[in-house]
Amino acid sequence: MKGKRLLREFYCRAGEEVAPDLLGKYLIRKIGNKKREGKITEIELYKGVSDSASHAYGGRVTSRNKAMWADGGFLYVYFIYGMYWMLNISVSRKGIPDCILIRGIDTYVFPFAKTDGPGKICKHFEINDSFYMEDITESKRLWVEDRGIDKEKIIKTKRIGINSSREYWKKRKLRFLLSSYQC
Repeated sequence: MKGKRLLREFYCRAGEEVAPDLLGKYLIRKIGNKKREGKITEIELYKGVSDSASHAYGGRVTSRNKAMWADGGFLYVYFIYGMYWMLNISVSRKGIPDCILIRGIDTYVFPFAKTDGPGKICKHFEINDSFYMEDITESKRLWVEDRGIDKEKIIKTKRIGINSSREYWKKRKLRFLLSSYQC
């Protein structure tokens, strides 16, 4: 089933608006003549310069995080723990470093466990540093589509694995997931 690619206007809104709207959309990855795809079921929002869990906390711009500062719709891909790639999409306008981490995707092809974490998603979709700063509103390798599917109930919880963050940011409910994928 083909959907409509999400355009810049979708991503260039406040992170709190984009985050729940991204759930239920489809991540599409073209590899050669084949496509891998899946429904986005879980994401986390990182709120830029004030968010102590964000790579842009305090307003620092580095060679690693500069993609966060781009207009909405650019990819921020980074490597953690020496073994996992992480896929993030910039949201908001240029100069506002809000990002959404893709945490869960249902591929319908493999058991959900294959793509129930950000590292597993990048492995399955073959995403690495070559995608850094890729514009997903124009990319021929990776994009997000709206297939007009009715949205399920959305659950908001605290983010996962941000133990070194300030208490306020640990408690904020910035993790969004579709209720049928709650874990």
